[in-house]
Amino acid sequence: MSGVEWETLRSLNRACVDLEQEWEAARVQAGRAMTRLEVAEGYTADHEFRYHVAAVDAACEPAAQYERGISEITWRYASASVLLGITVLDRLVSGRPPLSRSVVKQLASTEPVLPPPSTDL
Repeated sequence: MSGVEWETLRSLNRACVDLEQEWEAARVQAGRAMTRLEVAEGYTADHEFRYHVAAVDAACEPAAQYERGISEITWRYASASVLLGITVLDRLVSGRPPLSRSVVKQLASTEPVLPPPSTDL
């Protein structure tokens, strides 16, 4: 494996590890906010004053938005890592020369497009 391939895969791996931890924390935060909202809605359902529900609901939306945002970022780096890793593995198995710096950079910056789900049963 070339130095460029190694360093890029290593960098992507570290990014994925950190992002996975951040995503997990964001999921916990969003889940906790949703649970609080459900509890507040439950005990205030028949009450006129629902400030608690409004406050928790206001806090819940940013937490959910952050979780969605960090999940998109995590997907982008994880998928680029997989794309580069599979390409390097294929290159190694087939005995081709190392990827050029520009190809490595392009693969590390590319979010692969998923094919549409199959409707054949």
